[in-house]
Formats: sequence, structure tokens, C-alpha cells
Amino acid sequence: MPKQKQLETWESDVRRGLLRLLVLAVIKEKESSFGYAIAQSIRERTADRLIVQDGTLYPLLRRLEEQKMVRSNWDVSGERPRKYYQLTAAGDKQLLAMLEFWNDLVISLDPLFRGIAVGRESNSDYQEHVRFCTSCGNQVYPGAIYCANCGAEIQESE
Repeated sequence: MPKQKQLETWESDVRRGLLRLLVLAVIKEKESSFGYAIAQSIRERTADRLIVQDGTLYPLLRRLEEQKMVRSNWDVSGERPRKYYQLTAAGDKQLLAMLEFWNDLVISLDPLFRGIAVGRESNSDYQEHVRFCTSCGNQVYPGAIYCANCGAEIQESE
């Protein structure tokens, strides 16, 4: 397999693995949202790095509903009917467990990857730039816009 194809395959696998987490997080953040708005939120929050296609999103939403992670209801009061999704208690519990795993993974691996990416053998000067969320105390990294733990917007320190 050519190198470019290998990279594309790996990127696709990572995106697919993160999609469930992202969808649950967006639904929780919005409290109730319909498919198109979920896809747009993911696209905006990832600065167009993750664009979720309808053929991927709606089957996932159906699976999440079958697994009792989300529930849905139709709103027919507007110009066109929309199916809104809300997190269930089981979905909220699943999301929190996924976020805990994600946070542990990022905290464990990020210093290694950053050291490799910038050609350092040590990450000691990287540690000087680590910040913490003012809402929950979670460690956040340079460039973070939102806290991965609580979703609070990260304010740049002066």
C-alpha cells in the first residue's frame, strides 16, 4: 500500500473511532440537537478537520438510539420536520467514561508526541506551557480552545 494511502486509512480509522465521542459530546453540550446541527458543530469545533457525512452520522445516531445512549423526538412545528436527539442517563455515563479515557490517553501520550514533533528528546520546556481549566482544573494544552473534560472555553492568559 503506498504511504499516502496508509496515512489516509489511519486517519479514517482515527476519525471513525472518535465520532461516537464527538456526537455524544455535541448532543450533551447542546442538550438537544438534530443531525445537521450535530455535523455542523463537529465541523466548526474541529476547524473543518472533521467533516461528518450524512451516510456516517445517521447510521451512528440510529445505533446510539438502539443502544439507549440517545433518545429522539420529532419537531414538526417548523418549516420542515426535524428529529432532535437528547442524551439519556446511559449516554451521559458512557460519554463521561469515554472522556475519562480520552483525557488519560492525551495526558499520557501528548508529551511524547510533542517531543517527537518538535525534535526534542526532553519535554521539560513543554511542561512549562501546560495550563489548567479554570472551571474544572483539567490539564489543557497549548492551542486548546475548549476543555476536553468539562467543555468550558479556554481563555488565553495574558
